Amino acid sequence: SCDSAPNIVLTSSCSSPPPAAKEPFGSGKHPTGGPGPAFYAEQYKNHGNDAFKKGQYKQAIELFTQGLSFEATHAVLYSNRSACYCHLRQWDKALEDANSCIRFQ
Repeated sequence: SCDSAPNIVLTSSCSSPPPAAKEPFGSGKHPTGGPGPAFYAEQYKNHGNDAFKKGQYKQAIELFTQGLSFEATHAVLYSNRSACYCHLRQWDKALEDANSCIRFQ
């Protein structure tokens, strides 16, 4: 049941994306020296996790979606967003994101 799994955001079966997806520029920095997409995806993930912990699932979905706009293959973002959809009983969307998590893990 989703109601008994609030820690899925922190300890999902999709705990980390492949190294290439996690930091596409090695150190997470863009070749020009500024932060790369992985940095911003991680920031949105962290803010989404905070919203999830507060039970703000719709806000968390928006934040995880923003993270995916920077790094579309980030498995953890899909896993976390899937957990939000589960809490909102939006089963089709939860399943779709769970499948994306598996695809990109």
